[in-house]
Amino acid sequence: MSTVRPWLLVGSSIVAAGTLALAGCGRVGFDGIDRFEGGGDDNGSGSGSGSGGGGNNSVQVASGTANAKLLTVTLPGPMTAGDFVVIALTCTACDSTVTPVVKDSGGDALAQAIAIENTSVSISSSIFFAANTAADTGPSSVTVDYSAMTATPSLMMVVVEYSGLAPSATLRGSKSSASTNYPTLSSGAFPVTSGDLMFGVVTWYNCGGNSIAASAGFTLVRPATCNTSVALAAEYQLVTSTGSLAAKFTDSTDDWYAAVGAAFH
Repeated sequence: MSTVRPWLLVGSSIVAAGTLALAGCGRVGFDGIDRFEGGGDDNGSGSGSGSGGGGNNSVQVASGTANAKLLTVTLPGPMTAGDFVVIALTCTACDSTVTPVVKDSGGDALAQAIAIENTSVSISSSIFFAANTAADTGPSSVTVDYSAMTATPSLMMVVVEYSGLAPSATLRGSKSSASTNYPTLSSGAFPVTSGDLMFGVVTWYNCGGNSIAASAGFTLVRPATCNTSVALAAEYQLVTSTGSLAAKFTDSTDDWYAAVGAAFH
């Protein structure tokens, strides 16, 4: 397998439903800073602008929110053929028996790596992914479709494109947890191997006035920001040793949460 290059755009923030802000983004290990701005609306769309450089090793990130059954998030530019795309998805008031259809504009169907619902507060976290992405001719987008659901949910999504994973990259392992805890929100540990890309997502409820941070060894994909009373945070780690690892976040207050972690290789 190819080595995943740690060139990830970090730092975006979702604000109140129907808006989008992306800022302070740069490549890990590099001094350059790219600035991002975009917009979203209650009809279910979001966008970002700009991309990490580095020739064929580029990464894009965008995010959006919607109070709708469909949410489309548009990346700054077209996805590169053979890359890897992963999304962090939060759904509030969702029907847990319905799995959304997730596709990108290049025709790739994203598979669900893992999902969990915290039934006490009706929030869920999930991860979807696709390897060996098809080439796209314009700014690529990812759409989440919950049209099979009766009620209208509240959605938040972060989309990240990585380069450096093998075209055959697949799910190595995953785990999830839904509970209330302080200060650690964890997916639970599962086996990982050196060279894996570990991706973690947490959704939590009643987040006003608190703060959240990635656990040691992880980097936040975007700062955590409340959307009404529900928030989403995503983190990643490029695994360097074989063993057991959990996606963990550190919270400043005791909150209900739903956390998932997945490793890809």
